[in-house]
Amino acid sequence: MATILNQAMKKAFVPTAIALFISACTSVNPITESIKDEAYSSSEFYINKADQTKAKEDKISYQLLAVRKLIDENKEYEAQNTFSEIQVAEMNEVQKLEYALVSAQLAALQGKNEIAISQLKAVQPSLLSPAQRLRYIQTQARIAANQNDAIGIVRARSQLNSYFRMNRERQENNDIIWQTLRDANRGMLERTVPEAGEMELAGWLALINIYNQNVTTPAQMPQAINNWKNQYPNHSAVTVMPSELQGVNNFQQTQLNSVALLLPLSGDAQILGDIIQRGFNDAKADDPTAVQTFDTSSSDINSLIAQAKQQGASIVVGPLLKSRVDEMLLSPEIQNINVLALNATENARNIAQVCYYGLSPESEAQAGAEKMYRDGHRVAIVAAPQDDFGNRSAEAFAKRWRQLSGTDADVRYYNQPLDSVASIQNAGVTKAGLYVLGGAEQVVEIKQAIDSSNLKERLAIYTSSRSNSPNNGIDFYTAMEGVKFSEVPLLADTTSSEYQKAENLANSDFSMMRLYAMGADAWSLATKFNEFRHIPGYKISGLTGELKAGQNCNIERSLSWLQYQNGSIQQAY
Repeated sequence: MATILNQAMKKAFVPTAIALFISACTSVNPITESIKDEAYSSSEFYINKADQTKAKEDKISYQLLAVRKLIDENKEYEAQNTFSEIQVAEMNEVQKLEYALVSAQLAALQGKNEIAISQLKAVQPSLLSPAQRLRYIQTQARIAANQNDAIGIVRARSQLNSYFRMNRERQENNDIIWQTLRDANRGMLERTVPEAGEMELAGWLALINIYNQNVTTPAQMPQAINNWKNQYPNHSAVTVMPSELQGVNNFQQTQLNSVALLLPLSGDAQILGDIIQRGFNDAKADDPTAVQTFDTSSSDINSLIAQAKQQGASIVVGPLLKSRVDEMLLSPEIQNINVLALNATENARNIAQVCYYGLSPESEAQAGAEKMYRDGHRVAIVAAPQDDFGNRSAEAFAKRWRQLSGTDADVRYYNQPLDSVASIQNAGVTKAGLYVLGGAEQVVEIKQAIDSSNLKERLAIYTSSRSNSPNNGIDFYTAMEGVKFSEVPLLADTTSSEYQKAENLANSDFSMMRLYAMGADAWSLATKFNEFRHIPGYKISGLTGELKAGQNCNIERSLSWLQYQNGSIQQAY
């Protein structure tokens, strides 16, 4: 009897169990399940879907997808508003997990790092899908970036490549890792010890340390990187090398056979060409390299470069004037020869064998932004004259400031210097760095007006070398008390032999002395052209600044900083 009963129960149970299983399968909501995967549509699409649907579960899932995309689009305010509308009490388990992850992402976007860390701890990584795991790690990387934690950024991003599907994503990730390491403190990197099993992080640290150790002797770098590849054969950078390092293996030291120097040596610009040529020749000194000099006022650039190539030149230094640089950029003759242009124009672009070097106001303004940021200021104001110099300098400062701080500089243009002071007063500034552009008379007028206002204790004032003139005396120095200004190293050290020589040649004209320094540094750059062109971060100390190659091989200058103190000029710190 018991056997018959058991058989009957089995017959009744099996169909019932199958029915329950089928019911469970058919109850899976595809919209809710989709939140485990990548979201390919726009935030607007998901918001519209959330507004249109009447099903509570669908609405929550669409809202979660919308918040994710708004975070991707850096729309912090909209993301917070949509997130606040989610009915938490109505969520199922799948949505609760996604909600916890999204809340951490949103907090990280808002810079609320402690909240983001707490939210991540509430998420069980083992429950996450691969796409969710990717966002989990990206959130860790964002938190580390918020905290300026270079090792934290690299540690998190080192895990990402295994989740990316395309090499383009891996390349972008490795480039970010590499830039983070390049910007990090060298001593800190050397002291960092990876944890057990962190082979990807260990490989990155070994690579940056090899780079830092060899950047001043770049001829040894290709072999050092090959040795690193043998030591870390499975590292992601072996197959997807950071973009900056991809040309290192092809690097060859600069070999100068003959130099063609293209300068205006007649006409109105001759005075400029003469002083640059003198600086170039003085820096060359007894070097046996042949230098052929060509007058750019006497012929077109295309013909001059063709002539230089026929005479065996391995590098062209020049031209100087912007119109001539534009002419050079259009010349077919610049193929198969290195060119160090002594100016840059709006048409300057990345050309395989071309670098651009000059004393542009843009590079000095960028240096001003960097100095102000290093000094701890996080609010920047620019007072600039309404002219070409003011516009170019202010735009360059603002661009660099945005890169450094993630915020916009407050640019105030003026026709009369005092207008800028009134404008700043009306803005209700409490504490900021002020970068003043203009000549000596304009800058001192603004400084005196600030000293007589309630802005005196609120603003730290910086300016460019344009205000530094040999005509300035003790009265000017006293009026400018506390102001920091940038200057080329040649003029920052009045005791050097180079200063004495340039002063005599230029009759104490600071503008001409800067051009002498530029000529000297043009020789130094020419002798290390391949190093600047192919070794990222390679730099030398010159008379116009610490020189390194930036984007499109524009030579960037780190300047000396001086300060007016007690009626004299002192080193600024």
